[in-house]
Amino acid sequence: MKNSLILFTTLCFFFLLKASPVSSQVMVGNTQLDTTTIITGLDIPWEIRYGPDGWLWVTERYGRVSRIHPETGEQIVVLDHTSAVSQQGESGMLGMALHPDFPADNRVYIVYT
Repeated sequence: MKNSLILFTTLCFFFLLKASPVSSQVMVGNTQLDTTTIITGLDIPWEIRYGPDGWLWVTERYGRVSRIHPETGEQIVVLDHTSAVSQQGESGMLGMALHPDFPADNRVYIVYT
């Protein structure tokens, strides 16, 4: 639970900040969390999840799916449909699920509206 809360807090800050990786602290109730910005410049990141490969898998609403290394911030774009995806209102590339047996079956399911 603590790791999920740290990940959520970190991810909330990383796309709000425009600077290089920055460390800070945030209080949530009586709990102090250390946060580190690992990447900036994402355009409306919608789904953010850890994959079984240890990387963050991220959808961006305007049509891109990336893998992001949680320690180095290295970004690998695995799908780019920005020229075909329309994002207006609540539309765009939104949710994502990795196949339950992802290491053996490398399918990624994406919600696009």
